[in-house]
Amino acid sequence: MKLPVDRLGPGETHQHEASGPGGQRVLVAECAVTLSADSEPVIVRVAVAEDLARVSAATTAFARDFVIALVLLCCVLAPCDLGPDRRRLASADRAAPRRGRYQSRA
Repeated sequence: MKLPVDRLGPGETHQHEASGPGGQRVLVAECAVTLSADSEPVIVRVAVAEDLARVSAATTAFARDFVIALVLLCCVLAPCDLGPDRRRLASADRAAPRRGRYQSRA
């Protein structure tokens, strides 16, 4: 597979789109690895590729699941909303006198 020529620094990972076997589009991730045994260190370029159709399908599936989770979260949190009626009741409840432990009796 033909990859673009680029320089990889230590710890860097580059991603490219390229043509894979059979002309399909692939996503390539590459990094440089330094190998050393008893001799001088040798820098080796390591690349892995995945079919972009599979990456696209995984992205679509994640987005669908994420939207479903957000809708469910909204359904759970919606009853917590203090609409105008609940706000009115809450303020009326606060305004009513209470006989608490720390209030003096009149």
